[in-house]
Amino acid sequence: GCHSYESDRLSEAEVERWQRAFATGIDFIRDHMPAYAPGILTGLNTVMPMQPDPGYDRSASARLAFGAVGMALRPEQDSLALLLVHEFQHVKMGAILDMFELYDLSDRELRYYAPWRPD
Repeated sequence: GCHSYESDRLSEAEVERWQRAFATGIDFIRDHMPAYAPGILTGLNTVMPMQPDPGYDRSASARLAFGAVGMALRPEQDSLALLLVHEFQHVKMGAILDMFELYDLSDRELRYYAPWRPD
């Protein structure tokens, strides 16, 4: 079935927590993954808070929403930075797929197993 993972409206305290986490995440990316910083700083325009899941990092991106990512905050300091980089790579790949055919359209129904995904 379809799941709704977006967060409810954030309180002022939660907004402040997100702003601190985002600033820390961007600093982490600049310091430890500088090759990713220019793309994220230029192309990222929306971060949608998602409901956290204690079992794993929750994040998402949608091909039709260039520059937007969704994610849930975790207690780990570098979690937001890693999720930003991961999801923004999906955003960039979506843009490339919109511009170029990178696969044979006859293989459209072919599926590949991803060991990190439950589906």
